[in-house]
Amino acid sequence: MGIHVTSYKTRKPLVSVSLELLLGQCPRIELVKLLFILTDFVTMAAPPSALPHCKELEKKVFNDPIHGHIRLHPLLVKIIDTPQFQRLRYIKQLGGNCFVYPGGSHSRFEHSIGVAHLAGKLVEKLQHDQPKLKITTEDVLCVKIAGLCHDLGHGPFSHVWGIKVIPGMREGKPEWEHEQGSLKMFDYLIEQNHLMEEFKKYDLSDKTDDIVFIKELIDPKEMSYRDKSTDSAKLIEDWPHKGRTVEKSFLYEIVANKRNKVDVDKWDYFKRDCHHLGLTCVFDIDRAMQFIRVLKPDGERLQICFRDKEARNIFQMFQTRELLHRHVYKHKTTRLIEDMLAKALILADQSGLFTIPTGRIDENGTVVEKKMSEFTDKPMYGPDEELYTNLTDHVFQLILSTSVSEEDSRESAKKLKEAKDILVKLQKRELYKFLGEVPLSSNLDTILQDFLKDSAITEEDVFLDEVSFDFGMKEKNPFDHIMFFPKHHDQDEEPEPDWIELADVSSFLPAKFKEIVVRFYCKNADKFDEAKSVFKKWAEKYRTQLRSKDKQGGATPDAENGQQHDEEKDNQSATPDKNGPGEKQLADPSRRKIQF
Repeated sequence: MGIHVTSYKTRKPLVSVSLELLLGQCPRIELVKLLFILTDFVTMAAPPSALPHCKELEKKVFNDPIHGHIRLHPLLVKIIDTPQFQRLRYIKQLGGNCFVYPGGSHSRFEHSIGVAHLAGKLVEKLQHDQPKLKITTEDVLCVKIAGLCHDLGHGPFSHVWGIKVIPGMREGKPEWEHEQGSLKMFDYLIEQNHLMEEFKKYDLSDKTDDIVFIKELIDPKEMSYRDKSTDSAKLIEDWPHKGRTVEKSFLYEIVANKRNKVDVDKWDYFKRDCHHLGLTCVFDIDRAMQFIRVLKPDGERLQICFRDKEARNIFQMFQTRELLHRHVYKHKTTRLIEDMLAKALILADQSGLFTIPTGRIDENGTVVEKKMSEFTDKPMYGPDEELYTNLTDHVFQLILSTSVSEEDSRESAKKLKEAKDILVKLQKRELYKFLGEVPLSSNLDTILQDFLKDSAITEEDVFLDEVSFDFGMKEKNPFDHIMFFPKHHDQDEEPEPDWIELADVSSFLPAKFKEIVVRFYCKNADKFDEAKSVFKKWAEKYRTQLRSKDKQGGATPDAENGQQHDEEKDNQSATPDKNGPGEKQLADPSRRKIQF
């Protein structure tokens, strides 16, 4: 028995020492010296990439209110300590929800750190439990970086910017999504802070497709997936990703899971948002993570599956999502406030009188200032990265502090004054009054005309807002896209995954997996009492008619039109959970009768 040290590069022995010799002939003091010498040999034998990973003291500890003490890899700390990432401190996670929930003022900064932690925790568990997957140290690090950088592209007030403001400022230009912005900001972050050398220290390089892999994890390409009703033969296709081969397909389901929307991004914001808002998150993240395994169903790619006994916990995850969307992200007042924010930002930009310092100096030594739309006005898809670094929630106060004379009658001045007035109304809580909501049975125009019939309320006194709620996959049952596996004891054979009937999980089930409601608001405060009375009588009659139609078991032509209208809306909308809190709403004013 002895100690043998082999060179990493040549695979030749560097030193071999007998333990009997060490213990029998070396004095204790000499033995200590010899161990130091052997340590030097180990350093010579180890690959360069192994040494930084062994330096645990270099890892930084973050005290997170959700996940406790988090230890982050030194490369992640390098990324965090850049202006592009620090910018996320000044972008609220929940957009305008902080005006409704006082505790909802946490930022994208801590959420991103939380996602990096959960992503690393999950991939390291798979690496430990299933060595046959051949998950490398580089794979683990790439997944962590993707989790950390997945939200770099968010603008002021998070989804308010990408979903409501950008369409209003970039009319006729390509649609903008924060994932694409994140990819461009990630490249810019590496370039501006000279981090490629840091990446290479840990064997990550653009030449080895690692940078491509990280970007693909942030925004995976569209693929076809097999569900409970899909024939596996339909899945014959080329693997669309270049960062890793199809054998690593399961890694693409950790940060942004397009198969069934179950990923660590949502796990973090479910728990984090509930914590800050004073709500209860019944979904147990730690338990779910303990019962995860990567399996390969017949005719499928490797995918993340859950133990069958975790089905109820996963169902509670979807219930948590529905609760948050109903009571937080699409709260009746939040919807109003976020529309007001968007309207104010668009008007301020259109005025041309509101500009933001860029940090650049022109040839005359003057600080260059630009409109917000110019911060995202590159010819290609995405933001001007240098300018975008300076664009955060601070635009709210900048608009309020921009001077404009009351006597100025120019159209541009009117728009800026209107933008400021909207923000002042928001601060003073001068909002439209909520009348109530009813299920959608036809298109909005039909419902509005039926409501106004035989009343003194006019179309100028009210507006309607159409809102949808689902389990993350629109009208689909999410359990048709998640596979579970039974308990097994054979270490040499993997268990066979299968789908689970949701009815076997719980008898307390939704009849449908998507609900659409129409919310009524009164714009005229002087007519609120009258409008409230009219709505109460009309809603009672409306619901009675719906119940009667349900008993007859048929849908009216209007209901069918409403369903068709909703399907058209879904085709135009982004996948709900792809965007996280505050999912995408149409900017088409003909749909959402919102005027300010």
